[in-house]
Amino acid sequence: MKILVHTFWLSPYRGSEFAVAWDYITTISKYHELFVICGSSSYTLGDFSDLDRWLDNNTLENVTFLKIKPSQISLVCNLAYKYHLSYYSFYFAYKQWEKEAYKVIMRSSIISTIDLIHFVGPVGYREPGYLWKLPKPYIWGPIGGFENINWNLLMHLKGNRLRLLFRNIINPLQYYTNLRVRKAMKNANVVIACTQGNVNKIGKIYGKEAFYLPENGIKYIHRPIISVQKKEKLNIVWIGTMEARKMPNIVLDAVLKMKKVKNVVFHMIGGGPLLPWFKNSIRKHGLEANFVIYGQVPRERIFDLLPDFDIHIITSLLEANTTVIWETMSWGIPTISLDHFGMADVVNDSCGIKIPVKKYRQVVNSLAAILDNLSINSEDILQLKKGVYQNAVKYTWNNRIDFYESCYKKAIMDFTLKNK
Repeated sequence: MKILVHTFWLSPYRGSEFAVAWDYITTISKYHELFVICGSSSYTLGDFSDLDRWLDNNTLENVTFLKIKPSQISLVCNLAYKYHLSYYSFYFAYKQWEKEAYKVIMRSSIISTIDLIHFVGPVGYREPGYLWKLPKPYIWGPIGGFENINWNLLMHLKGNRLRLLFRNIINPLQYYTNLRVRKAMKNANVVIACTQGNVNKIGKIYGKEAFYLPENGIKYIHRPIISVQKKEKLNIVWIGTMEARKMPNIVLDAVLKMKKVKNVVFHMIGGGPLLPWFKNSIRKHGLEANFVIYGQVPRERIFDLLPDFDIHIITSLLEANTTVIWETMSWGIPTISLDHFGMADVVNDSCGIKIPVKKYRQVVNSLAAILDNLSINSEDILQLKKGVYQNAVKYTWNNRIDFYESCYKKAIMDFTLKNK
């Protein structure tokens, strides 16, 4: 089968949206011929240096990359975002890029040869592009973004909370009134949602059936041997950008509530605007012995570090399915997470611990109590590690092939029935 794949971000070296597209392509290209639309392999619009560097030394069979360069209008729209003057200007630039991509495909001969179109990314629903207009079976997703942030936690953000406050207010307005989203949803022959919460929202808002599948998954399961050696200290890892949305302040406040704080060391990996504040807070409270601050670390270095950690913590206020949850699962590391968004679906009692999301202080106190217990009960960690490996298998990319094959068949069948 020949599939036209839509993605904006794409890179073999990065995580998040970049990894979502790359892992999909490298998996599905083993079975189908792919024509891949892409707009960037870095955070700079139209920069394909990552992809070009990889292609200089590697090949990917059954894949043709269609690098769509941004128009002048798109580059102008992106200037305010590029120089950190306006976060939202990127969306105007991205919309212009989508128009350019549609024009390129319309002028090409690809449409006459492909069997279906799959919009893989970006994951956010707000910009569906224009390829859904083409007379071909169309799959949209996994997509997300319909769920709102817990208001109680939102009020405890460190740093600038205005953007996320604005998102919570405007999000329902966007998904109810955006006509192009409605048209894309109606025209899609198959819709895939990245969380169960988004599945429910799509059904409620659009009356559309959506199938659940996390946008990313596990490429390799690395360690077949599960053991927990008796250690003086429990090594806990937190990975992410040090920004308000990731809420690293939950970790700090939980440590201040712990009774067994001498038994733990927190490894904080990631740079960002809150990093200076976090370092100063550690010094202020005399917690230098309890934290290792790495700052920004190359992805390959993170893979080297992961085997040394016992527990992984996610404190994010807003996520679909963060890439790091799959990377830690692949190393048999249990996750402690807030019970919301994608983590609510992936983490269960056999492979991790979920904290109910009610009020900020309740979350902090629950996390402190969980860490106190785990720091003196290595057997509990051992049981969770066994559960991680049992759960990890169902999230591997190889186990998604049948799911996608069924989606392709459904899309073609639905398209055929509608166009009889």
